[in-house]
This record gives sequence, structure tokens and C-alpha cells, in this order.
Amino acid sequence: MNSRVPVRLEWESPSGKRVKAEAHTRVVNPYGCMVVLEHDLPLEHRVALTNVPMSASNAAVIVWKSDERPEGGWNTAWSWSLRPWIFGVLNYDS
Repeated sequence: MNSRVPVRLEWESPSGKRVKAEAHTRVVNPYGCMVVLEHDLPLEHRVALTNVPMSASNAAVIVWKSDERPEGGWNTAWSWSLRPWIFGVLNYDS
């Protein structure tokens, strides 16, 4: 489903500092979501992803990343397996 939902991603930098980034989704489905992100994170990077309007969080891992967008940032695809309903989408395969 095409969806523009405000999200917050949180992770630890290599130095151990907690990093927070605000972003938005482009697409949401039962297996994950696509997020426009200004940070250049590597594949398989794990974050806490929060649906801001619902205040619901889940662990997520980056599984795909575009080349840098002309306007800046990257399209990134995130996968989750714990609680896909943080966006109101149920995963019937679980």
C-alpha cells in the first residue's frame, strides 16, 4: 500500500552514540516498508523503527538501498518480523 507515514529510526553509531532520524515511508506492506532516509546506512543495519502517529515501534533491518537520490538521501527498504501491525498491516504468514 502506498503510504506516507512519519517514522523515527534509532540506532547506535560505531562510537556507541544513540542516533535518531526522522523520515517518512513511501510504501508499507506486511513484510516491511520503504523509507526515504537522509543517512547512508549499510545493508543489514538494524534499527528501532517507530510509527510516530501510532507511537508503535519494531526492530527492522535494511535489506535494500538505492543509489543516492538527486535531491539527497536514499530510498531504503526495511524488513521486520516481530510486529508488522505497527502500520496497521497484518502479516497472515506469521
